[in-house]
Amino acid sequence: MPPPAAEHALGALGRAVGEDRDARDGGDVVVAEATELVLAVLSRKRATWTPWNVDAEASRALKAHRFPTSHARDDATTAVVTAVAARSVLLTPPPVAPTPAELRRVDGSSAFRHHHAERYTCQPTLDAEARLLTAGRDTSGPALTRLDLAHVPGPAPRPEQPHAPATAEATTTAGLHDDQVTAIGAIATSGRVVDVLVGPAGSGKTRTLAGLRQVWEAEHGADSVVGLAAVGGRRAGPGPVPGRRV
Repeated sequence: MPPPAAEHALGALGRAVGEDRDARDGGDVVVAEATELVLAVLSRKRATWTPWNVDAEASRALKAHRFPTSHARDDATTAVVTAVAARSVLLTPPPVAPTPAELRRVDGSSAFRHHHAERYTCQPTLDAEARLLTAGRDTSGPALTRLDLAHVPGPAPRPEQPHAPATAEATTTAGLHDDQVTAIGAIATSGRVVDVLVGPAGSGKTRTLAGLRQVWEAEHGADSVVGLAAVGGRRAGPGPVPGRRV
């Protein structure tokens, strides 16, 4: 759920709390508002969640509300958790075989499964994932006709690393390692609308993307590609224009 919806749900719950009513007066309304808030927060913060995450967010959502007894608070929290689970998409597959009664917990769950380990998501997240997968299969995007690493400058000197190659033969004349060259070639010539480059910290992803930008601009011209940060407000280069590969 987008942030504006989360803000709306938060405002609605805040107004309900501000009215200083107890659970017997409009308890269903409080549960409904808390459910909206919990769904908004979970979908904004997480791609998937477990009942433990739902319970924690439900407790936070109801924290400022006054209940006549602790049991009433527990009942309201349980109602919110149940409502959120009902409106979420369960990703955990069902058991493949029935569990004997002797191997079930008091709540009826199987002893062979971790307690509250079910994992959920929401439909908007699945829809976004589907759009990315579709874009990743779409090869109608722009691509390089040839790969010329002569336009990629050598790497800046850096401290020796424990996993660095032992010999100079492991790097190319452009200062890139073989796997970086392979990644640049695969991305630059694929024509896919969306490409994904994955690697652990320190593996040279930023260096690889810098090389990709160099070879791309060598064929398509300066500022034909712009780099965007996934978090924060920083952005490399000018704003995007039509025809750019981002």
